[in-house]
Amino acid sequence: MTIEIIDVEDAGIWRGNIEKIFIDIMVNEVNKSDMDSGTFSTNTWRKILLEVNNQGKRNFNLKQLKQKFNRLRAMHHEFSNLLKHTGFG
Repeated sequence: MTIEIIDVEDAGIWRGNIEKIFIDIMVNEVNKSDMDSGTFSTNTWRKILLEVNNQGKRNFNLKQLKQKFNRLRAMHHEFSNLLKHTGFG
């Protein structure tokens, strides 16, 4: 099954350094050990949302943030699978 990862709306909303800001904030939260069960808590998601909106000067909502997270996770999964099949590493 192929997952469509890039769409026009995503590219428009998440252009520039917004995606990097989002990833950096998530990495910081993971490093703080804010993932008790392997997922972010509701409060952590809210902190991430506030920080992304402040740093990126945007007005995302929580649904948009979580959808972006899922698209990033799908891209990572697809990339990992490609690495396994090609032997490139």
